[in-house]
Amino acid sequence: MLKNATANSNVSAPELGMSQGISTENKNKLIIHSALDIAKDGGCRVMAYNEWLNMVVVSMPSHVSMFPGCGVKKINMLDIKSERYIPVHSKQIRDMAFNPVKNDLLLTVGMDKLIKLTNVCNNAPVGSFTAESPLWSCCWNADHANQFFVGSATGLVLMYDTRNTDGPIKTIRVTGSGPVVSMCYIPYEAAENSCTGGLLVARLSSCSFVFVKENEIEDNALLLEGPFTSLSYEKSTRHFMVSCRPSQKYPHARHLVCELQNVDIGSSAATNSKIVTANIIQTFKGGTTQKVLSRSSLVAHPLQAGSILACASDESTQSTCLWDVSSGACVQVVKCRETVIDILLLKSNQSAFLALLTDKSVKFYKWVELLS
Repeated sequence: MLKNATANSNVSAPELGMSQGISTENKNKLIIHSALDIAKDGGCRVMAYNEWLNMVVVSMPSHVSMFPGCGVKKINMLDIKSERYIPVHSKQIRDMAFNPVKNDLLLTVGMDKLIKLTNVCNNAPVGSFTAESPLWSCCWNADHANQFFVGSATGLVLMYDTRNTDGPIKTIRVTGSGPVVSMCYIPYEAAENSCTGGLLVARLSSCSFVFVKENEIEDNALLLEGPFTSLSYEKSTRHFMVSCRPSQKYPHARHLVCELQNVDIGSSAATNSKIVTANIIQTFKGGTTQKVLSRSSLVAHPLQAGSILACASDESTQSTCLWDVSSGACVQVVKCRETVIDILLLKSNQSAFLALLTDKSVKFYKWVELLS
């Protein structure tokens, strides 16, 4: 019934790869601006950016043998210099996110089964929760700034409230198998034709949209094929991108740009039954090898209004590709010489940067306008 309901969609989903060449109409270009060595022995994993504080935080292992564990290194974007290291976890940090309202509050989760809340201004711990299994992902509830979600190695999504220190207020079982590798929250929008707000959840083998309300949780399995590695949400278009590593069926990595739709599968008005499904807008092809669970990013172009870019690492060529979602063209390939594991768009000092994180360092590329 769902396939029949979506069969008449007039949105095409071409598969576009780097082999089609780079667009010649691109009026902007990324150039290397600076690079910072973070961990000389490797071990960096994720980044998070706080525009209000002009700060980037990078997860890394401790560089002092007397104090083992993992923490975050602060980078001041006003002068792009690394600052203090904050110890947080005893094992690798898998994900982190800044609170959307309390700008100095950083949420981190790690393989030590701990959830930590840290004030990055005074470097002090604010709160801590313990889960029953290692934690892989996290995100804040954009509609309720005190609530956040964490994804576990066992596939459970745990919902917490910073005001309730007893433990999770909800435990959500999501369709599929494997750990929860990535999550992002889509805010509620009171538009008649808009899909309601909720949580996008990617496990290794499945992708779901979870409708979350006070006393109601509804898991909608999306008809997308994995294995999945990351999710990214772009708020101006309400589109999201889910990335998939190569498999036997699909020899190339894939990056699917999608929109959520409410689909009526009721046979009559009396049984007005709606479910949420994903409509694929574009499919971009990556490389043929991927050993690292790298994170891709769907961002609004900082210099071209209305343009959306899909940014993804290509492990087989040690490069990062930027595609224009509207035209499907590859607008630039950035050679990095190392495998990029996380990508962030940053705006600081009236300039726009793309930060590329590798195992040992972070490289900052600046957007510049080309002379005609």
